[in-house]
Amino acid sequence: MTKVEIINMVASHYNETNRGTNGETCMYLTKDGRMCAVGMCMTEEGINEFGHTKEAIHAIARTLKERGKELDDILKDEYRGHDIELWEKLQVFHDNSCNWNKDGLSNLGKYKVSRLINELK
Repeated sequence: MTKVEIINMVASHYNETNRGTNGETCMYLTKDGRMCAVGMCMTEEGINEFGHTKEAIHAIARTLKERGKELDDILKDEYRGHDIELWEKLQVFHDNSCNWNKDGLSNLGKYKVSRLINELK
């Protein structure tokens, strides 16, 4: 998938209630099975290892690098090949509750999606 396709997938998938949040903290996988924007792109092995961490994606990438691995190693095939900037910005976008309402994207969220797409093209 392209960066724009991934951003649009995330934007159309979430609303204020189905995001990977556990109270005020976002997680790659919550106890009730919800996933954040990055978590939903991870392999089963990636989720098993990092799903319950609260670390930002750059910290996970650093851990993987220390092990001689890359971030792509824990992403599903269709999401591989993108730099860390996409995943960091997507994580921040997903985590910000102001971007979401009960129907999906808030007006602010729609604006931020447009801005994010323009930044990452």
